[in-house]
Amino acid sequence: MTLELVATMVAGVVGAGVGIILRSWLKDRAPRWIGPAMAGAAMIAMSIWQEYSWLSRLEGGMPPGVVVAEVAMTTSPLRPWTYLAPLANEAWVVDTRRTLINPNNTQILITQVLRYGRWKDTTDALVAFDCA
Repeated sequence: MTLELVATMVAGVVGAGVGIILRSWLKDRAPRWIGPAMAGAAMIAMSIWQEYSWLSRLEGGMPPGVVVAEVAMTTSPLRPWTYLAPLANEAWVVDTRRTLINPNNTQILITQVLRYGRWKDTTDALVAFDCA
């Protein structure tokens, strides 16, 4: 979370710098508020990118044998664009590297399932799957 805050602030500084450079190139024909406007736009864009890319970044950091089984998508009136492009806020991940087979019934597998949530603690559970 701290790194995302820092990344958003850096995006704001870069956006303000682009606005200031744009104003100097245009010989002050651009409005004076272009720097703060570009900073705000860059910070909003960075925040939206971080919200939509967290799942792909999570998947990219998973070792082989760990697969995403389910993703929960959400919409919110506070984020009206999510009605057009729903936002992933939870992912259930299965760790197939630690799968155990029941010796009495080979159709029952026991494996670890992890629940990752955006801005939530990660939880895990052992789950038995009946493959028949």
